[in-house]
Amino acid sequence: MPCPNLDGHSCKIHNNLKDNGFTGCIAYECAGAGQHTIALFGGRSWRDTPEILPEQMETFRHLNRLHALMELLTAAKVLPLPDDIDEIRQSLLGQLSPADLTPEIAKTLAEGSLPTKVHTFLRSLAVYAPDRSKK
Repeated sequence: MPCPNLDGHSCKIHNNLKDNGFTGCIAYECAGAGQHTIALFGGRSWRDTPEILPEQMETFRHLNRLHALMELLTAAKVLPLPDDIDEIRQSLLGQLSPADLTPEIAKTLAEGSLPTKVHTFLRSLAVYAPDRSKK
């Protein structure tokens, strides 16, 4: 069953994980990839259905990469980006999380050219970062 605290790609109780007994989530940050993996498998977990372990772990590996990239693109929102650059950022976010995502699509995205495209875009944002040398 997907995590009941999953809200899209975010955790509704992230700031209170320990109080709610989610210490495993505190120890490891997958940016929601674990919950998303379970959701893609219709709520089934390898713990209850051991035969899906290889496929589920591969899907998690791909989603973990995609979610890490989404996290970076989301963090870039705080930069003073021109509208056209922010539109690219938003487009990349959408490409990383299509509505019709399946384990196969996740693999194609994670192993294709999109991660390199995102990293190249993120590096280009350095010109919008605050100049820390003036402090």
